[in-house]
Amino acid sequence: MTEPFHEVRATWRTMGNRLASQAGETLIELLLAIAIIMIAVTAVLGALVTSVSASGQHRSLAAIDTLLKSYAESAKYQIELQSGPRYQDCATASTYASLAWTYPPGYTSGYSVGVTNVEPWDVTSKQFDTAHSGACTNGLQRLTIVATGPTGATDTLQIVVRNPAFNPANAVL
Repeated sequence: MTEPFHEVRATWRTMGNRLASQAGETLIELLLAIAIIMIAVTAVLGALVTSVSASGQHRSLAAIDTLLKSYAESAKYQIELQSGPRYQDCATASTYASLAWTYPPGYTSGYSVGVTNVEPWDVTSKQFDTAHSGACTNGLQRLTIVATGPTGATDTLQIVVRNPAFNPANAVL
């Protein structure tokens, strides 16, 4: 008689295992799944915010770069290429502050661009004289131009201009 009882117990055990495997997810499993999904959503949203922010910064720097190069081309033309060049020996940043240049459409509000430093070429040391300690009548100057955007981002460009009337054959460079 004991054998049939063992068979009944084994049958109930087998049925219990089947019922347990078909019972579905527990509350803990559901909470873990929701937590994992929330972490993934947070990561995706964080990446999206970073992308939008970087795009805005890149757009601002591209606009500043456009202004900087436009100003540099205009300054180079006015200082050394136009029919009445504005090159001046021993110039300072204020010497070239009044260069004629207009902002391209859409760039006037909050942007600034201009010459911030002028360094003459020093014939003796064969480099630009940052201290302005030597002669400044040798026909070459390095201009530092800085552009600033409405967000405070800045970009710097240095160009070299020459005196169109200066004859390098008469000087030792």
